[in-house]
Amino acid sequence: MLNKVALDSALSYSTVKIVKVQDWILGLIHYVFLIGILAYVIVNTVTSQLYLRKSSPIASSVRFTAELNAAKLPIPSYCSAPEVSGCLFWGADDIVFPYAGEVNTIFITTKVTVATTIPLPSTCFTNSTETGIIVALNSKECTPQAYKDAPSKTSYYIANVEDITVMLDHNVRTQLSNTGTVELVLKDETSMDGKLVSACKDDKSLDIEFNKTRRDATYAKYKTRLDILTISELLHASSCALNSLDKVSNAPDTSPNETWRSTGMIVSVPINYENEVGDAKFLRYTYLPAQMNATKYRIQDHVNNPDGSTTYYKRYGIRIIATQFGSVGVFDFQVLLVNLVAGLALTKIASTLVDLLMLYFMPKRAKYKEAKFDEEFIDKNFAHAPSDETTRTRGPGPSITALTV
Repeated sequence: MLNKVALDSALSYSTVKIVKVQDWILGLIHYVFLIGILAYVIVNTVTSQLYLRKSSPIASSVRFTAELNAAKLPIPSYCSAPEVSGCLFWGADDIVFPYAGEVNTIFITTKVTVATTIPLPSTCFTNSTETGIIVALNSKECTPQAYKDAPSKTSYYIANVEDITVMLDHNVRTQLSNTGTVELVLKDETSMDGKLVSACKDDKSLDIEFNKTRRDATYAKYKTRLDILTISELLHASSCALNSLDKVSNAPDTSPNETWRSTGMIVSVPINYENEVGDAKFLRYTYLPAQMNATKYRIQDHVNNPDGSTTYYKRYGIRIIATQFGSVGVFDFQVLLVNLVAGLALTKIASTLVDLLMLYFMPKRAKYKEAKFDEEFIDKNFAHAPSDETTRTRGPGPSITALTV
């Protein structure tokens, strides 16, 4: 007998007992919690777009092109800076290196240092210096000199770089598969609304909306509806302090008071794609420019001259790098159902919180606890007993109806 009692105690089973507490305070708290949780589930489902089957962009691209109309622009004041020998008035094709139309990146030259090495000996040529054909002789005298060996170097700033207009042509493609079906979303920016969000959070005037109004104005001026920004707008949006390239650079290994115009920099431009809230058929994109702090950028190219000398162009400037990310999708009832069920499971929290209030904080908590928890020992020969519903009232206060089976 003792073994049976110990076994029953060790392997006891807890079941639910329904207790109706007639207390308006607990009932009001319960309904407030329920309404709050349900409101959270609905708002979160809409704002987080939990009704969409989503995928990240694939095989997307960004193409940059640049243009500069410097005919009516004044000579910049930085052209007379002592560290350079003036300015070069290049066109956009020379300023952009190696060429406009690169995918996902563009380089804008702000300063160039030109260095020309001494000509090679005439014995290094097959015919004459006019042919420019250098014989591959086994002689160190015929080896072209490096940039560091050039006898002189001259630096120039590139004029009016801030006024260059950059056009961004980008699209997004994603693949959504479900039960063997494949759906594609392919959009270019003219079919989407977008926004440039400044890294300077305190100055919303730097944010730019790319919508029908701006595109109509762009078309009237440039005959295109693609997104167009000036380098000045892009740089200021990438950093609160970068309203001028003549600000002192904090890049490593720079001279005292050396500016960003002289050292160059890297600007990251992530593009985030997402569905419009409340209308999954339309997409939005957001430019999020940010200067990579404490970085500088330079690149070098050269031209071999007919006399065997080499002219080097060491370019310093702005390397703009675009990346694409985000999550776009289409409406899917199954996804909505799964997220709603997961959200509605939170309603159990309302009952748990009210139980805690009832058992540990309410004035009648001792009576509530007595009514909520019972420990029954049932003989093995116990058959079916009729349902017993008892109403316990102990002194003034709320009544408790306990239903046991």
